Amino acid sequence: MSQIQASHKFLVYVVAYEAEQHLYDLFERIPYELFNRPDFHFLVSDDASSDNGPIVLKEWLEAHEIHNVTILKNRANQGYGGNQKIGFRVAVDNGYSCLILLHGDGQYSPELLPEFARVWNENEPDVILGSRMHSIQSARKGGMPYYKLLGNRILTTFQNR
Repeated sequence: MSQIQASHKFLVYVVAYEAEQHLYDLFERIPYELFNRPDFHFLVSDDASSDNGPIVLKEWLEAHEIHNVTILKNRANQGYGGNQKIGFRVAVDNGYSCLILLHGDGQYSPELLPEFARVWNENEPDVILGSRMHSIQSARKGGMPYYKLLGNRILTTFQNR
């Protein structure tokens, strides 16, 4: 595994909690051409999980000879917001141009990473937002239960009035 370097343009930040069952699949879904690229670095933040997610991921990375991934293990659970702060701080402190956030359970589509990079390289926007809610199929594919999907749609309808 490599150290975080300021020369990287894109930091892909993966927040993982009890994600041992998902990290393998998540990293299998990441387009392989992004691994070991000098302009990409992946940072996985394990949020004080009790499972073996970091060990399983480290073995997978070694087996695939991937070197642009750093794994952090929080001593205490930071929660989702606390982990976002960690990712933002690492990105700012190390001079990254762009931070891309992924969930360790695969809810967000890592297959879209090249598209995010393309849009950022062409336009350098302040923010690019992806959504797993563009279609029911994508929300379900991301693992959202029907009752949460229905609740989300109802609340969104009222909020957007």
